[in-house]
Amino acid sequence: MSIPPASEVAVLLGGNKLNRGVQEKFARRGWRTVVVDWNERPDLRGDLHLQIDVKDARAVIAALDDAGIGRVAGVYTSIDQAVGTLSRLNAHFGLGCLPPALAESTYSKDWMKRTWEEAGLLGRRALTYGEWEPGIPGAFAGTKIIVKPDASSSSNGITVLAENHTAGLLESAFAFAAGKSLNGRATIEEYVEGTEFTVEMLADASGAIAVYGLSRKYHTCNAGANRIAVKLHYHPRDVAEPEQARIAAFGASCMAALGLRCSLGHLELMVRPDGRMTPIEIGARSSGFIASTLVDAVSGRDYLADYFQVVRGWPVQPGYHPLVDRSAMYFFYDVPPGLTVIKEGSILDYLPGGVTSLYHDRERLRPGNAFEPILSDNHRVGYEVLVGAQDELTTEAVASAEVAFLRDCFAEVRV
Repeated sequence: MSIPPASEVAVLLGGNKLNRGVQEKFARRGWRTVVVDWNERPDLRGDLHLQIDVKDARAVIAALDDAGIGRVAGVYTSIDQAVGTLSRLNAHFGLGCLPPALAESTYSKDWMKRTWEEAGLLGRRALTYGEWEPGIPGAFAGTKIIVKPDASSSSNGITVLAENHTAGLLESAFAFAAGKSLNGRATIEEYVEGTEFTVEMLADASGAIAVYGLSRKYHTCNAGANRIAVKLHYHPRDVAEPEQARIAAFGASCMAALGLRCSLGHLELMVRPDGRMTPIEIGARSSGFIASTLVDAVSGRDYLADYFQVVRGWPVQPGYHPLVDRSAMYFFYDVPPGLTVIKEGSILDYLPGGVTSLYHDRERLRPGNAFEPILSDNHRVGYEVLVGAQDELTTEAVASAEVAFLRDCFAEVRV
């Protein structure tokens, strides 16, 4: 299939189904979508599918040129490893972008760590190694730690180890993380206890940063020694507005320290019980329904449209300006292993009437389906993109609805 030369074209690097909201936003604007994805049949194929590795910028540019695409309305990705290609595409089409070397650095946790440490923002001990060294166990003896790949995505290869971990366990976790890393390196960090947040940002060409949304993050207990997020609660009522503003300001400082320009930013950070904050990692991109829907719901802005204006020279309004009474949640179904669906339903059946779901995936919530432990983000069961008033879409309401949903729709089924 070809795209008419007069069409406005947007390029989507990665055809994962969680980008459906992004593709639909493009379609509502009358744009044709070119999906770049190395799978023969990705979840999303757009108006034109280029079966190319999203990391191969040269091949992507050549294919777009061959298709007669001389300009684009915008380029978007949810994939850390595709940020370099996104940057090169923006440069190719005369748009603002990160310098290629900086874009390629943004998926290295070691680079983030060292930069934040130099800026006095890191607030924890973290070391990255290219190979296993005999002295590693001694450096982390008696410390609760998290071991992760230096360059990866989707929460792959992560292990949390308790204070009394053995050298053998640490070496196994290191090998597991290094094996999942694109560069074969692994990072070992002090495990910080506290409350995790995400901050969604946009930096313009001058380095000014606007915070469009922040979420409180919740993790499943069904992932063993890994940490898999199953709820991202945007603009939650149970986090006071002054505290949200403080977190937002810290997030902007972390993005600024890395020198990101003409870029989206998805930062994960931890707030310790004493209020101190430490950044975990950042992506110079956003993610699926976060970018297309959730951030818009709590900011009153069109996050992606603003980004596409920024790469054309538009300045952002610095600061954090959430809508007063709106909340949103990226909710993933979290089913304990061993349970089987006995009744069709959804969490929406148990939430207040004012809460709506703008997108969902309930494909696996059908009678007879059983579930295994969650090993990475890609193993999550299904999702809802929830929006509502702050006093209806509350943490308590969702927790209560989840209990009732699991009670009514699941059971242990023995054969």
